[in-house]
Amino acid sequence: MTDTDVSLYRLTSTYAQIESSYGIEALELDAGRPAQGTAITVASGYWKRTYSCAVDGFAYRLKEGAWTWKDSVRYTSACQTIGGTSGSPVIDDATGKVVAVNNTGNEDGQECTDNNPCEVDENGAVTVREGINYAQQTYGIVPCIGSGNEIDLDLAGCALPKP
Repeated sequence: MTDTDVSLYRLTSTYAQIESSYGIEALELDAGRPAQGTAITVASGYWKRTYSCAVDGFAYRLKEGAWTWKDSVRYTSACQTIGGTSGSPVIDDATGKVVAVNNTGNEDGQECTDNNPCEVDENGAVTVREGINYAQQTYGIVPCIGSGNEIDLDLAGCALPKP
């Protein structure tokens, strides 16, 4: 998806069927942007573990190799997510709602290379934060969810890019 790192899937099961089959409820997307300082948990199904920290701030642009993302969530250093956690939901501890999707971190202190994203501010200044991890916000998806939980890119307020 343009400007972010999110994929959407259409399921053949309803939320009720998923809950009945697996004993878990579907996570709900938060309609609002998370605030700096929000306590969050990154829940990795792959590694079967969680990472707890807070939203440290936001990167105006996050550049990694050939990719550039807008308005990325930056975690505090307590969230030491690792490879294999990409795509994990980032959950607001107070509401239980998904505010972002975990996607990358600066592993080696390099500038804007694969596995080493850098932050670029409004003036083009670059900041490298070795060991810091990031996520892509999901609140922009909510205005595009229409009847029957279908994505409708023509809904008022939906700003997701059209294919």
